[in-house]
Amino acid sequence: MEKRKGKIALGVAITTIVVYLVFHFLFSWIAPVLMALLVGNMLRPFIKFLRHSCHLPRSISVFLPIFLFFCGILWIIYYFGGMFCGQLVVLLKKLPYYQELFSGSMGRVCNWCDGILLVEEGTVFSYLSLRLNKIFSWISNEKVPDFTMTAFQIVKKTLGLAGAFGVVIILTCMFVKDREDLQEKYKKCFFYNEIHQLLTPLSKVGMAYLKAQGIILSLVGITCVAGYWLAGSNYALLFGVCVAIFDAFPMVGSGLILIPFAIVALIQNHFVAAAIYGTTYLICQCIRQFLEPKLIGDKLGICPFYIMLSVYFGIKCFGLWGVILGPVSLVLIQTVYENMLKPIYNDVQ
Repeated sequence: MEKRKGKIALGVAITTIVVYLVFHFLFSWIAPVLMALLVGNMLRPFIKFLRHSCHLPRSISVFLPIFLFFCGILWIIYYFGGMFCGQLVVLLKKLPYYQELFSGSMGRVCNWCDGILLVEEGTVFSYLSLRLNKIFSWISNEKVPDFTMTAFQIVKKTLGLAGAFGVVIILTCMFVKDREDLQEKYKKCFFYNEIHQLLTPLSKVGMAYLKAQGIILSLVGITCVAGYWLAGSNYALLFGVCVAIFDAFPMVGSGLILIPFAIVALIQNHFVAAAIYGTTYLICQCIRQFLEPKLIGDKLGICPFYIMLSVYFGIKCFGLWGVILGPVSLVLIQTVYENMLKPIYNDVQ
């Protein structure tokens, strides 16, 4: 029994190492292929509808949905990306103004803290002002020029992403067009049974996770953008997207941004804006607390706590991509264990 457990532990450890090495070193290579497969499978019902219900030629049925889909993606990137970058540039240029505004708003809070701490009036304010001046000076003098000086690098990376985007389009067209032939060759593969046994549950669970996170992230993002817009912010899209991204990270959440905004608005006597920020935070919490167990825990069959741990370790191992790669790695390891390691060791026993 102990020997069997040791073999299972060794198999899981080897699988974990292999998954880490594949995602760490080969993810940039396989990502376009995975994206093409994802988009192709997503557009498959529309292609079948055009082919069999509308009786369009095969070439038109294949390329029309792909063309419209990627045109829509490009339009979203162009419109909202331009708006996002514009708001970011304006915010960076107005940092000195917001520094002065924030310093003035903190005066009353600091005076209250002076009374609580029984120190001379202005002590807390002087301390915080010194620290804030260093932070804003660091951002204004170093990060803003760096942001301008790295324009060439940004353009270079944008061109690289454009190239990858083009590869995804080509691979999607080829995959959808030759899908039947690829399936036949895949079924004749020597390791078809083993690969199919591994990929079937992995693709099912992986798609469920991506769909669930997409729904949650979209709802939180729309809620945050709407909240900032209702509060009268000039950076509704910028802050809304940032809050939605922060909300996806464990131990961070939307409150890291929304709660300070509510406090600052309350200090400035903007009670309506403070109420909107607070309400937005509560709605975001309700969305994640209600939908996450339903969409992720129930469909994946994995405890939400383990999902959170996988996201945390995924971020540590893979950076921002760890939000996706962490849970996918967990699902892959679990799939290998349930469908390959465990049955083999049961047979041996």
